[in-house]
Amino acid sequence: MYFLLICTLFPVIDSRTIVQLHRQSIYQSNISCSLVHNQSISKLNDCIRLCQDDYRCQTAVYFKDKQICSLFTESCQKNSIKPTENITATVICCKKNSQLLPTCASTTTPQPVFEPASLWSFDNNTNDSISNYHGVLSGSPIYRSPGINGYGSTLWFDAANNQFVNVPTYRNLSYRSFTVQMWFFSTNTSSYTCGFFGQRHAANADESLHYVLRNGSPRLCFFSDDLQSSTIIQINTWYHITFVYNYSSFTQSIYRDGMLDCNRTSNNPYQSMSGLIVIGKTEQQPGTPWYFSGAIDEVLLTMKAKTASEILDDATLVTYHSFDSQSYYDASSLRLKGTYANVTFSIGKVNQAIDFQSNSSFYEIDGFFLLGHANRSYSILPSNVWSHIAYTYSSNNGLRLYVNGTLMNTTGSGLQYICSGELNTLVLANARGNRSSCYSQSIASDPYSGSLDELRVYSRELATDDIYVLSHP
Repeated sequence: MYFLLICTLFPVIDSRTIVQLHRQSIYQSNISCSLVHNQSISKLNDCIRLCQDDYRCQTAVYFKDKQICSLFTESCQKNSIKPTENITATVICCKKNSQLLPTCASTTTPQPVFEPASLWSFDNNTNDSISNYHGVLSGSPIYRSPGINGYGSTLWFDAANNQFVNVPTYRNLSYRSFTVQMWFFSTNTSSYTCGFFGQRHAANADESLHYVLRNGSPRLCFFSDDLQSSTIIQINTWYHITFVYNYSSFTQSIYRDGMLDCNRTSNNPYQSMSGLIVIGKTEQQPGTPWYFSGAIDEVLLTMKAKTASEILDDATLVTYHSFDSQSYYDASSLRLKGTYANVTFSIGKVNQAIDFQSNSSFYEIDGFFLLGHANRSYSILPSNVWSHIAYTYSSNNGLRLYVNGTLMNTTGSGLQYICSGELNTLVLANARGNRSSCYSQSIASDPYSGSLDELRVYSRELATDDIYVLSHP
């Protein structure tokens, strides 16, 4: 389990203990039975004394924002204290002289329990698949298949019918960092303001959160302390958008399709202490809602300020299969589903690889939604034991082939990607009949025999420097 704490330290000495305080850190407990109890405490010093007075307590965590003191039997270990941006909690290490300290032999795999993310995938429901912040439909928005990941569904909103999702359980976003990401497809930007995501406490500065399209451009709002993009969003086009607030630096940022669009320093932190999260709607003033028209999918709320590289991967790394630990798991944010037959695992370029040794061997990944749309850039990077191959495409540069990080050939500009307008399927090692093949007299469609490792597919054209880094793991 994880608990937020803090990382400057100083000693407090009495007859029983030596106390050290760690600020802006995370405490990772390795012992399942180490938690003694939680208690409501109004002051840090009272939490310190509570741990001193309880003979079992060797570590305590004080949450200033929640006024909660958590006591643990587990002693403070340096490798259990992790840095974090959150400054609302303190870890208290009580080094006691008592020989009566309890022991706890039961261990489990640590599970993160503090500040988990929330993911509303809208796969025919409004459940939060990570936490318990489940949504409720209002105005009957419609589920349509498939979702942006090729399965499930997206949720379609009609502003004229006042449709949105309400999350009835309060989530505290004040005085902390957080990131909100989603895929959206707007069918109408003619309204002055169209709301994506919001949480309204009061019509006061820095007490009303709303992410909107204002005059067709993304805007991150705290109420009178806002960041406005100059990018105009095109209707009937899928976008990935990310809104970031970094509490430690007061930085507001907007990313479009994984790239930084704009940022600024806020006057104050977001400081709403109430208000419910809504999706597909925002409300700055009571009784004056702003609704969204179009589709929203894969809404992810993360309780930290994500980095630029994390955001770029979230937006453009469509699928990533490392094939490590004999796993077929897609580690990308879209979690694409695959099928396979007659494959084994072998030593790879990085850890393990997937091995194709039979004419009937194949690995097939369904759900390439954006590859079914015209002129979307893409890159396919399978890496095996002997060489690294990369293919990229964009309307500006055409098709490019890289071998071991070096550009070998290109079609040049002018080559159009003629899309199917439907979901695409990626097949590895086998043509699978007519599902995946080259034109006659080009490349033989015999099954591939060998190993593949570190498969990545991006929805952007990778630069030469990016490919060089990936080809030298």
